[in-house]
Amino acid sequence: MKKIAQILIVLITVSLLGITAGKAQVVVPKIPPFHPEKRMRQPSPKHVWIPQEWDPFAHGMHGNYMPGFWEVPPRAGLVWIPGRWQKVPKGYTWAGGHWK
Repeated sequence: MKKIAQILIVLITVSLLGITAGKAQVVVPKIPPFHPEKRMRQPSPKHVWIPQEWDPFAHGMHGNYMPGFWEVPPRAGLVWIPGRWQKVPKGYTWAGGHWK
């Protein structure tokens, strides 16, 4: 019984660390330049263009913009709010886009 309790404690601790790490902000010293991108043809009038988003963990932890794409909103009436760079004391962090 003691062994099961120890395993549960380890699993809970690892889970909590994963949640915390997922919310960690990556700070970059300067804003990386956006890549020029071409929009493909809109698949339908329902589709909304999601512009490129910064992914700090792409390309071996160096970060990179992920290309834009068309997507149907998850619910009617939602609008895509694009991601943006925010100034922080040691540089900039990316606030990802979201539906609102």
